[in-house]
Amino acid sequence: LNMNIYVPLAVLQDDGPGPVPVMVWIHGGAFRNGANCVPLYDARNFVARSVELNQPVIVVAPNYRLAVFGFLASKELQQDMEEYVRQSPTPIPDYDQSIGNWGLQDQRLAFEWVRENIGALGGNNRNVTAWGESAGSFSIHFHMLIPAHYGLFDHAILQSG
Repeated sequence: LNMNIYVPLAVLQDDGPGPVPVMVWIHGGAFRNGANCVPLYDARNFVARSVELNQPVIVVAPNYRLAVFGFLASKELQQDMEEYVRQSPTPIPDYDQSIGNWGLQDQRLAFEWVRENIGALGGNNRNVTAWGESAGSFSIHFHMLIPAHYGLFDHAILQSG
């Protein structure tokens, strides 16, 4: 898992504006292609414009596993998970029993990282907006529907999907 993090320079300075809102961009691509490094998703201009408007934001753009590496599911994988749960000496939460959702779990880890660490970069970890387009929009909607993922972010922008 990696993330591109776009931070206005002024936010990092001692006399900066204080904790600023954070936007986490989940890219689209039909759950099978795309990446946070696609030039179209370069958030430098977006962040620069936010500074010009005197409304600075930090943008975080995580990568997540795609295609069969992120969303493969089968009857055999389901059976394997059920066997693992039966044999586990400790209880396994329902959300960790899912199969074929590793891409969503990567996103969850990114949101958790933001909550825990973005303050060190001048971000407000209590003002996090999930922002996605196409499959990214679907992903955010899925996070909103999974009870164990409640609280990963505070606001959502769903474009397409």
